[in-house]
Amino acid sequence: MRTLNITYSALAPGTPETFTADVGKYLLETTHHNLTGNAATMRIWRNGVAPNASPSHTATQATGVVPGNAGIITIDLVTINTALNLVSTTEAVWHYSLEVSHTGVPVHICSGYLIRTFN
Repeated sequence: MRTLNITYSALAPGTPETFTADVGKYLLETTHHNLTGNAATMRIWRNGVAPNASPSHTATQATGVVPGNAGIITIDLVTINTALNLVSTTEAVWHYSLEVSHTGVPVHICSGYLIRTFN
């Protein structure tokens, strides 16, 4: 299991200090396998809530997490931030767990804190 904390600005998701490539996209490099067409799920829940509780938000290909070629998973933090704002506009620290279903078997990629700064 890999721990990866992701920090971004909630006021300007897409600022250059923590992002690469497209504005608002966080690129996560996994393996060199082509992950295109695989299902990805990123469960996000509030800090202090049990990991097995209902997530505050679940991102999929349609809502912010897209597996691609060369093992790259693109996380659209602009889309995810918008969804998190529907839950809370002041919560800064969230937890997440990211998995990809490869040939129908869910494979845990990473988990950690999803930290929104408000400055």
